[in-house]
Amino acid sequence: MLAAQGVDAVDHAESSLDDARRLLADRKVTVDFVSDLGDPGDRLVALADERDADLIVVGSRGPGFLERLFEGSVSDDVSRHTRRDVLIVH
Repeated sequence: MLAAQGVDAVDHAESSLDDARRLLADRKVTVDFVSDLGDPGDRLVALADERDADLIVVGSRGPGFLERLFEGSVSDDVSRHTRRDVLIVH
């Protein structure tokens, strides 16, 4: 069961990256598209460090109080654990 969930997660991530590539194809912006596994906050910070990124852009879906209390927030994790500028998009 876990292996199937892992495959589904990778397929979903690749599909999301394809959507982002199409959306940004005609824009004049430099973007790195990366599919990775692990803790999202930790991986975003590590990838930004590896690429010497100028800015980390991360979305926020506005979790409720209990969700934030028990699960945390990727955008909060990133902003607390990096020395880089972070743009949180709602």
